[in-house]
Amino acid sequence: MKKITTIFLAFFIFFNFYIETTGNNYTDNNVNEESDIIIEDLIPKRGEQNIISTPEIKINYSSKFTLKNHKLYLNYKDVTNKTIVTSEYIYYKCEKKLKRGVQVVKLQITTENNKVEEIEWYFTVGTPFYNNYRGIFFNNTKELNMLTSYEDINNICKNTKHLDFVFITEKINNKENSKVDAHINSKKYKKLIDSCNKYTNNNDFISIPGFELSTKLKNEKNNTKINTFNCQNPFLFKDNITLELLYKKLFYYEEDLIGQFKADNNLNSLDFFKYSPYGDSIINLLELKKERNTIKNRDELNLDSYKEALNNGWHISPISCVYNEYPNTNIEKNIRTTILCEDLSRSKIIDAIKNRRIYVSEDNNLDVYYSLNKMPMGSIIKSPSYVRIIVSAINNDELDKIKKIEILSNNNEIIYKQDFDSNYAKVDFTLKPPIKNTYYFAIITEDSNKKSVTSPIWIEP
Repeated sequence: MKKITTIFLAFFIFFNFYIETTGNNYTDNNVNEESDIIIEDLIPKRGEQNIISTPEIKINYSSKFTLKNHKLYLNYKDVTNKTIVTSEYIYYKCEKKLKRGVQVVKLQITTENNKVEEIEWYFTVGTPFYNNYRGIFFNNTKELNMLTSYEDINNICKNTKHLDFVFITEKINNKENSKVDAHINSKKYKKLIDSCNKYTNNNDFISIPGFELSTKLKNEKNNTKINTFNCQNPFLFKDNITLELLYKKLFYYEEDLIGQFKADNNLNSLDFFKYSPYGDSIINLLELKKERNTIKNRDELNLDSYKEALNNGWHISPISCVYNEYPNTNIEKNIRTTILCEDLSRSKIIDAIKNRRIYVSEDNNLDVYYSLNKMPMGSIIKSPSYVRIIVSAINNDELDKIKKIEILSNNNEIIYKQDFDSNYAKVDFTLKPPIKNTYYFAIITEDSNKKSVTSPIWIEP
């Protein structure tokens, strides 16, 4: 079911996290008819949003024994001595206002047979600043023999897979125009724009066209390819130019272009992601290369190029791409790119990309929120007096447990790591402000070794 938010916020202060719910009824796989205690109702309900800041927490239950020993935790703090216990419920009233965002409650009960039963759930105080919108970046690599039409792709993504967005990149034939800069009058690209406009409906589904800019750079044997979005008219640049001139031409060509590095690019042609201030202003996205894990029979994300670019100073977000060779099969896979927006519209999606509020996940049930000093992933923070990092991960599939959250920084350094065994995981810690330009991004790992990778937050002293 699509998430619709109608509240527009005036300030850019970040949340302390919210959760998407798949239903209000609590179900715990460890609690069944043979359990010593049956949980009948939870207040607030699992995943419930817009809760007041001083909520009442109540667990209605039935039990085969007299309840003697229990522990109640709110955000990992023991509040047991402030609870009221009867033969039908456990009750706790929050004395202090809770901070806006996700609140986690855990109840532990020791039965007469010294068996410990545990349940955990979460709810959200206040209205979320951002929603998670999941989609794909689709590359059409068969320009003369399309295996799937634009209509097919848009229809599959919108009506079959129920995604929130798709970016479709068309490969434009530019063999006849390699000596001059030129617009390309492409009937095919116009059809792509028409199809994307047809399927786009704010608060329902967004489809955005793009094209592959392909140019043979000076002293390079193969073409350098950069996907380009937020442009109505495809164009090309003449061959035999330097990489820096390519970036500069993109910078001055048209306002608000969005560029994307492709995973199949030869790193040598990109000078191994040598930093360019012109390129950094235009190229916001980097496709993570996927490698096949034959043992687990699934694709896994390779972060080597991402780390290389970040270490060289680029301000980019990770994305995952689907290719035209096997569109139905590829779209079936769980790897999704998630964009954080106030609501689902073309302008808000573009704005989120320009501000790098993006993460990639190998599990499409996982919600990730990451902030530094209350600013969201993708932010650039100047000369902070302190550094407080908060990462929250919530898996809406109770069978998938989060095992680890890691925070990585310059030169692949892991500056923080914490292990978990829960559907909800959160880290909250502080650091001394760095003395040089520094980035931090999060990797969340599940028990199946599926990973989620966030955009960084940069600090510039």
